[in-house]
Amino acid sequence: MTRQKKIAFLAKILPIAGLIVILPPLVSITNAKADFFGFPAIITYLFTIWIFLIVAAYLLQRKLPSHTPEQVEKQPHTAPSSKLNVTDHD
Repeated sequence: MTRQKKIAFLAKILPIAGLIVILPPLVSITNAKADFFGFPAIITYLFTIWIFLIVAAYLLQRKLPSHTPEQVEKQPHTAPSSKLNVTDHD
């Protein structure tokens, strides 16, 4: 598997992983009486996951190419036309 395909795979998996880590059974584990910097543990957990997902998506986006060679080959090769097909029916 090439590096680009690995990065694309990680970009596809990231939202799924984010959804899994915020499922109620996992979030309820952090519902303890502990405080982190004055915030309840559950709030700290959710915001930490949220920030991690944003940073991970940003870093993956920077490493992904703007288009893949397969997409370029599939695009139709039409020349841009500046003429309009207008017919007069008077």
